[in-house]
Amino acid sequence: MRTKKIKDLSNQELVAEYRLIVAKESSWTPGPNGRGAKGFEKTMQRSQLLRIELLSRLGEPEEAIFACAWEKETWKTLVDVLEKLEDYKQEVLVYRIWGGAKKLRNSLKQAAPEVKELLEKFIP
Repeated sequence: MRTKKIKDLSNQELVAEYRLIVAKESSWTPGPNGRGAKGFEKTMQRSQLLRIELLSRLGEPEEAIFACAWEKETWKTLVDVLEKLEDYKQEVLVYRIWGGAKKLRNSLKQAAPEVKELLEKFIP
């Protein structure tokens, strides 16, 4: 089944899909050797796009929407999952998501302070 473009979703479909994705985010656990990390990353990206569309349809100013596009809660979900794992599994997921600790460190240079605070603990 092909996923509809976000702009083509009705308000009801938008809310329903967002609810489903939030449930997926909160219950996600990685498989052995970090399997499923790429799928989780895509789910997080779709979640953010849905959130942005919801806020814009509710009349939220564009500047406010993009300022909170990668909210602390979304990253907190990932951090919660990572913290439950053994160190070597954390390293595997960091590698699969960011390409390694060095790339994570570089990406945090542009991140919001809240996101930096959450993810810095995964840089050795």
